[in-house]
Amino acid sequence: MMKKFGFIIAAFILGAIILFTLPRKNVFDHSPGEMLGKIQERTYIISVARYKEMAGTQGQSTVLVDLRDPELYSTGNIPGAVNLHIAQQDARSLHSFMKSLKGKVVFYADQTSTASKMWILLTQMGYEHLYVLETGTDLSLLISKWETLTDRRIM
Repeated sequence: MMKKFGFIIAAFILGAIILFTLPRKNVFDHSPGEMLGKIQERTYIISVARYKEMAGTQGQSTVLVDLRDPELYSTGNIPGAVNLHIAQQDARSLHSFMKSLKGKVVFYADQTSTASKMWILLTQMGYEHLYVLETGTDLSLLISKWETLTDRRIM
């Protein structure tokens, strides 16, 4: 009987040692304080003029990502935007999508706050050079006047 308990105790101790010596991978790349600082700075939210400036820079690619559902995307979107329906994404497919993009990535949605949530998630996952396009209160107006706009405040 004592041998049986000795074996169980030894196995438990060995298991505990193995668990405590395994390297730990932090799921998030930034601490809550770091993320709060980044969010409060709001430097990741850019105007139409800033986006057009970024997109026009030679040697750097900039990808515009529409986060709305495919039906809304098909009825009208900002020229050159690719669609990413966030409700249909899991972590693996989102990671694959992001790995397929090269350069800076600018998100937009009906609400700037929706795109900001994606920015927070992907920043925590370790992605860099991410931005959110300030879409204002009427995205359809922004889309219809896109070619003539130089700054969001014109509308």
